[in-house]
Amino acid sequence: MQYPGTVMLLEKLALSAGTSHKEIRALARERIEAALQVALIELGGLPQAAQKNWRLERNAQGAPIFPAGYVGSIAHCQSHAALIVAPQGRQNDDQTNYGLRSVGIDVEDISRFSNLSIKNRILSMEELQEQDLSLKDLALIFCAKEALYKMLAPLVKSWFGLRDVSLAKTADGFRAKTLVDLSTEFKAGSEFSVQAYYDNNLVIAWSKLP
Repeated sequence: MQYPGTVMLLEKLALSAGTSHKEIRALARERIEAALQVALIELGGLPQAAQKNWRLERNAQGAPIFPAGYVGSIAHCQSHAALIVAPQGRQNDDQTNYGLRSVGIDVEDISRFSNLSIKNRILSMEELQEQDLSLKDLALIFCAKEALYKMLAPLVKSWFGLRDVSLAKTADGFRAKTLVDLSTEFKAGSEFSVQAYYDNNLVIAWSKLP
C-alpha cells in the first residue's frame, strides 16, 4: 500500500579522518534537520513564517517532536543519517484513510556487529533456534526491531525489549510479531510489517503503521 506524502531519506555523512563520535552526532543532527525542513516544506507542514529559525525540538526522553499533523522518525550511525516523515493519519472527505499513525526508521553500520555473542540480547527464544545466523542477519534483525520500537513507542507509551518481538523473513524485510502485551490495543501476537535491506555494509529498516 502506498501512503501519499511519505518522505524518506538516507544520506551519507561527509566525514574526515579522526572525526569524533560527538562531531558525528552533531553533523548527523545538522543534516537531518536540513533535510527534514525541506521535506516538511514540501508536505506543507512548515509555514513560511516558521522556516527561517526552525529547529527540530526533542522531548524529555530525547525523541524528536514533529509539527502537529505529522509523524516522523530519525536515525544515524557512524556513516549515514536517515529520516522518514508523513502526514498523520486522518480521513479524506470520501472517508478513505490518508496518512499514517506512526513511523519508525533505523540505520546501522554492519561493522558495529563484530561479535555474534550479542545475539542473546537481541533475539527472542524463537529466533535463537535459527541456525547459521551471520553478522549481516543479526544487524538486519537489530535494525528492524529498532525501527519497530520507534514506531510503536509513541503509541504504547512504555518500554519493551528487543526480545519481546520475533521476526520472520519476508521478500522485502520481516514480519514482526509481539510476544508480550504492549498495550490494551497491541496485545501479544500483534503483527507488523518491517521493510529492511542490506547494501555495502549498511543496513536500514523502516516500518509504517496506517
